[in-house]
Amino acid sequence: MTLAAHINLPAAKVETRKVEGVEYLQVERNDRKHVTIEGLPGVERLHQEDFCQAQNIVSELKYQKEGGPSFKQCFALLRNVSTAPVIDLANLLDAAIFNYLIGNNDAHGKNFSLVYPGKEIRLAPLYDAISTIYYPELNTDMAMRIGREYSSDKVTPKDFEQLAGDAGLAKPLVRRRVPELATAAIEALDKMNITDKVSDEVAGLIRKRCARRKNFVLSPSAIHTSNARNAGRTRTDKSEVGGSSPPRPTIQITNKYAAILTFPLSGNISQKTNLPTICQLHDWPDGTTLRALRPFG
Repeated sequence: MTLAAHINLPAAKVETRKVEGVEYLQVERNDRKHVTIEGLPGVERLHQEDFCQAQNIVSELKYQKEGGPSFKQCFALLRNVSTAPVIDLANLLDAAIFNYLIGNNDAHGKNFSLVYPGKEIRLAPLYDAISTIYYPELNTDMAMRIGREYSSDKVTPKDFEQLAGDAGLAKPLVRRRVPELATAAIEALDKMNITDKVSDEVAGLIRKRCARRKNFVLSPSAIHTSNARNAGRTRTDKSEVGGSSPPRPTIQITNKYAAILTFPLSGNISQKTNLPTICQLHDWPDGTTLRALRPFG
């Protein structure tokens, strides 16, 4: 969770505390809002429902293999109900990739939620994200399949392309985002002050996983080609390889919205932000200019 915050992913605030020699994790609730009631400080409860509740799936079926939500269903849910779908779709993509990178195989339907601040419906900040791969007794299959694979060690760029199709996102964006977050995670780990043994071992596992995926944007055949064979070669197909990532990556909603918007893929963007300042304006055939998402039909 701390690593997620360090790479600017929306995540619940956490702190490690100790009481009478017992360590515990203190998590700040994101479904509570501090307010003033008749001049006195108070707390307002925000409605929140996880992705199982939102899709009428019982808790016992929270894993995809058991009938729980898939990423395709999760992205469709956000697209249909979020009041800021572009931002929330990007944040869900980052959350999916982050869980994959850190080896969190327990990112099931109850570990993603919708929160209702005021009249809005938004994706809740990332929570309950831990490296389950550190614990050998836990299930090694991911809670939600990426492409065709439940095993994170077998996931290829082709699987992320399939995820892009399921999510209605542009394939180059999704594949490029994996090495971007992997690189950001390694840089953040190098700067973090890790003092206890377990955290240091977990950080080592994450660092190794991210290092193997820094070149993930390449095709599967290129990834498995020996370094000697590839020495001195330069890839020029930027539509596939991506080259250096642009400072403001684009996300393309390919199946419902006729727009390509540009915005930071990490961090928070206030919904009050003037949309033309964070997106490429789109001129419609009738002469109007895009200032909000406009659905087909």
